[in-house]
Amino acid sequence: MIEFLSGGFIITAQIPDIFRFENEEYAIAGVNGEIFIPEKWGIHPVGMCSANWKGYLIIYVLHDDKLVLNQLRVSLGEFNERDFTPKMGPEINGTQPEYDPLQEPNNSYEDLNLPLNFTGGILLGKDFIQELYVHMGFHPAWKYKTVYELVFQDGKLIEKRNLTEKMEEIRFKLTDKPLKPDFSKTDLQEWIQSTFRLDYDY
Repeated sequence: MIEFLSGGFIITAQIPDIFRFENEEYAIAGVNGEIFIPEKWGIHPVGMCSANWKGYLIIYVLHDDKLVLNQLRVSLGEFNERDFTPKMGPEINGTQPEYDPLQEPNNSYEDLNLPLNFTGGILLGKDFIQELYVHMGFHPAWKYKTVYELVFQDGKLIEKRNLTEKMEEIRFKLTDKPLKPDFSKTDLQEWIQSTFRLDYDY
């Protein structure tokens, strides 16, 4: 989601979801498929921060090679004209949220241990290369020094690939080009929308 204000737009990089893997924390830098669908659990996130347009942040973990949602922080509420009324979230997997209407996000689910029946791939990135920072959307996997791909079938980890060298090759090919496209040849809004997608094909 991108908000346009007064004929302009808010340009901002997005906070990535986190995957705790092999005792390390990785940013989720790509996803093929849908890991978590909030509406399925009766929640409708509201983007309250320009660095988190989707309205929620997640920490995933592996339990016995099964994909588990461990922590969910989500902004819930309703807009009425210019006012926003915060709202407490529902129980999820037997867990009530810690609710603070003055906090952002205002609902925090800790130790959810929610198994997810996800089929697809997830790219994990660690050690972001600051020289490649662009203040827009999500950072792609090739901007991280260490990259893994985890492949799941019905929530079960079936393959782990170390893509660090592959991303280094891609980075070598791309870093001699401008990080932002030539907008005389590229539609600005199309480029912005592309930076907010996490699907990948390497």
